Amino acid sequence: MLNEKGFTLIEIMIALTVLLIVVFTFSSFLCWSYAGIFSAGQKSVVLFAAQSDVEKIIAAASASGAGKLVIPFPGIPDPVRICGEEVQIMYEHEGRSGMLTYFLPE
Repeated sequence: MLNEKGFTLIEIMIALTVLLIVVFTFSSFLCWSYAGIFSAGQKSVVLFAAQSDVEKIIAAASASGAGKLVIPFPGIPDPVRICGEEVQIMYEHEGRSGMLTYFLPE
């Protein structure tokens, strides 16, 4: 029994302790990053909905031809009125084409 190949019980326990510390550290980072990704996704959904509402308002203003953009805000009795003009720009990118519509205030 002079051949002492292998690890002692204390060496194995120390290695497992170090491994558990590393695993718990990375798992907490994983949870934080998942929470951040989820929060960013929720913000994107809300911003997309707001952008869609503003685009509908701009489309309605340009369809009426009044040259005035009226934006109602919740909780404010009088809507914001902005004079300006609509500008449409054709674009092409990677084989796709479309039209961008902007409202430029005066």
